[in-house]
Amino acid sequence: MLILCGMVNTYAASIKDHTENVKGPVKMMTMSSKQAGTRVWKYWYDSIGRLTEFAIYHDGKIMDDSYVRQYTINNVYMDYYYNQKGLIKGKFKQTQLDSLGNKIYVRFYRDGKLFRADSIVYNEQGKMIENYIKHDSVFQLRYRCEYDSLNRITMWYNHNSRGNETTRTYEYLPDGSYVEHESSKDYGKRPDKKYILNNQGQLIEIKGKEEHSRFRKFDKYGNWTVWTEVRNIPIGHFEYTYTREIEYYE
Repeated sequence: MLILCGMVNTYAASIKDHTENVKGPVKMMTMSSKQAGTRVWKYWYDSIGRLTEFAIYHDGKIMDDSYVRQYTINNVYMDYYYNQKGLIKGKFKQTQLDSLGNKIYVRFYRDGKLFRADSIVYNEQGKMIENYIKHDSVFQLRYRCEYDSLNRITMWYNHNSRGNETTRTYEYLPDGSYVEHESSKDYGKRPDKKYILNNQGQLIEIKGKEEHSRFRKFDKYGNWTVWTEVRNIPIGHFEYTYTREIEYYE
């Protein structure tokens, strides 16, 4: 499960989960990219802003990570996964929310059996501070975040399933931008990234030695509609363009 702390919504991560990155009365959103085959992500929302279905397509074929969401009583919703052939038997996810709508417990099922559970802890301001993952009846710390007196994230820590530990710290600059410093046990120190915001507080650019992303267009609600990304990494030079078409309840 992807956990994003505080204001650090890096848009490379948001490909996996756009549900936290849209504003306004969104009815349906379609994102597409034509690099490495045609990828399309589709999201449907109800009239009160809740995600009801997500589908991902590769060259027109529905992928296994697609799901329909059903809301039940007591702040619980269920995600039922499907693919090109229909519902995937026994594959679903149950999410428990607190009174503020934060995820506090997530259970993952495969072949009808529980194989993973996440427990998430928040501070008094509703920001995630710890995420534990349960395997073999033991909870292990997976993510941890720290914040400053302005409730801005200052540290993000991840201990992944392979045993690698990654720490990111954040430095805030007078012009409103911030710098991300990253180091990990396996890979050492990574190049810094600078996140640049416009006067409306929208993230418009990410600059780094290996990555340069730019959000070129926004709609009237402040949702980005065109995003370009350039990556220069040891295995080569890659350029990506993503577009989003958003339909609103209007």
